[in-house]
Amino acid sequence: MRWKRLAEIYGSSEVTLLPPAKYSSDGAQGQSQMWVAERRSEGNYTELPVEFGKGWFVTLPFYKGMRGQLQHIGPNVVYVIGEVFNPIVAQAAVASKFLRPRPKLVFHVNHNIPYELHRLRHKIYEKCVFRCSAGAVAENTTAAEILKVRGFSKPVLIQAAPGASEACFRPGDKVAVRASIGLATNAFVVGFVGGFRPEKGVPD
Repeated sequence: MRWKRLAEIYGSSEVTLLPPAKYSSDGAQGQSQMWVAERRSEGNYTELPVEFGKGWFVTLPFYKGMRGQLQHIGPNVVYVIGEVFNPIVAQAAVASKFLRPRPKLVFHVNHNIPYELHRLRHKIYEKCVFRCSAGAVAENTTAAEILKVRGFSKPVLIQAAPGASEACFRPGDKVAVRASIGLATNAFVVGFVGGFRPEKGVPD
């Protein structure tokens, strides 16, 4: 995990992750997967799962006791992954603002499609995150440009997402792999890497 690796690199710093206690994600072909996090601590790295508030599926998501957790940890930097119109990112921004001493808030975005916010609450979330943060990390130049267009004037670091493991994804015997799935050696193949979502245009 990259956060554990970060703790190993910066051994003099404490790295604490606040993942959701339970997390459901869409897998391939629309199949849902449920992840359950457990509390653990290894050296200067700690994971503290937190519960979503009641009404997660019918109203808005929020972390129960986020401010209390952050107050207990006393971080110098709060790094939150999510888009600026995400209510949890806004919650982290507000919680950080009222901590003493006040930590620096940095949010991480990868939204690379220009957007307009039509709901008032989303506009409020965005304005709150922009105002309370010290800077942002964007996964690509397009996401960074979109932040500027939206009015974000603070520092933005462009940092690509972690790459694939060479131990798992590496060149292999193409002939053998093609034969195992019934493809001819000279067959034309188009590869696709991404989510099976409508906006990706895979069915087309």
